[in-house]
Amino acid sequence: MVLHRALIGMSVSSPEAANGVGFTLIFSVGRVLNLAYGAYLMLGGYAYFYTVQQLGVPKLPGFVIAVATGALAGLAMYQFLVKRLKGDHVAVEISTPHRGLVRGMAIPQGVTLIVGGGFHGKSTLLRALERGIYDHIPGDGREGVVMRHGAVKIRAEDGRRVAG
Repeated sequence: MVLHRALIGMSVSSPEAANGVGFTLIFSVGRVLNLAYGAYLMLGGYAYFYTVQQLGVPKLPGFVIAVATGALAGLAMYQFLVKRLKGDHVAVEISTPHRGLVRGMAIPQGVTLIVGGGFHGKSTLLRALERGIYDHIPGDGREGVVMRHGAVKIRAEDGRRVAG
């Protein structure tokens, strides 16, 4: 009974563990925080379902097709988008009194539009930026987020437009 439950637990949690390992591997090797990693896994799942259920392909070749589909989507995204954004044109180095030289991304002065799908981190980024105008307690995890005091945030609800 206990062994049976342990096996079920491992089989249910192993895809999540693989997802976490892949996410960590991409970040540690490429130094890119790829939040679309789960989308590639889902695309592979859809490819597997379509090839096996709809086209009648056997399971093993369907699995190979699914892995190839997710990998090709990730490679295409890297080649056409991430590689261009990863360069030094968005990176800045700032000398700080408590941490020395800090390297990171800077948002240029002016109007910056932040868009994306649901649960892609837009609200988290905006919350960090809007709180970046206040002083931080060292070690609270926000000391790397700095914003000008005159910065403003304009936000539209889903389906609404911002007009001035």
